[in-house]
Amino acid sequence: MKLRCRLASMLVVAAVLAIAPSTFAQTPRAYRVEELGSFGGPYLVGLAINSNGEIAGYGYLANGTIHAFRWTESGGLEDLGANGGWLSQAVGINDNGDVVGVYLDASNQPHGFVAPRGGVMRDLRTPDRQIVRVNSITNDGRMTGMLDSFTPSFQVHAFRTLTEGRLEDLGDTVYASVGWHISTTPVRSPATRRAPRPGQNSRRSASRMRWAKSILAQ
Repeated sequence: MKLRCRLASMLVVAAVLAIAPSTFAQTPRAYRVEELGSFGGPYLVGLAINSNGEIAGYGYLANGTIHAFRWTESGGLEDLGANGGWLSQAVGINDNGDVVGVYLDASNQPHGFVAPRGGVMRDLRTPDRQIVRVNSITNDGRMTGMLDSFTPSFQVHAFRTLTEGRLEDLGDTVYASVGWHISTTPVRSPATRRAPRPGQNSRRSASRMRWAKSILAQ
């Protein structure tokens, strides 16, 4: 009985010694709260951060309007304005410091925007590209978000832009959809996509063919 107890104790000690190096070698994470400043209003809200620690979001001004911002360690807090409107929000930022989001004009109409690093806010809503909000942008400039569509009736659709800048409407089968994030891997063109294998599900193949046709038609 005593021998069994000793063996059990030795096994417990051995197990503790085996896990101890890996457990105690891990350095606990330490975080520091840093004040980003303000626009004179009560709140400054960060909504996105890139791998360099740069932040995008929105802040309240003393007069009650809301402006998108970009914060960088070198430049500090930057007011991106509202492009003549009264409200703007920065929703995404890539590793280059390019910011995307939405602003409301004087008529409360939403417009998607991009504010390149070192540049000013640029309206992305045009008569042929009714982009009303941009939520994410990759380092090579591809974006996703929401657009107004009138095919066949008014709907709000998710969209994405391809590497060459073409816009793809992703929501032609539902009433409302939104694109929140976009992969860092570029979308291959239909010509480089793998052909369906023999016996592959016909519905899936037809879906891919419709996708290819929609891209080539643009």
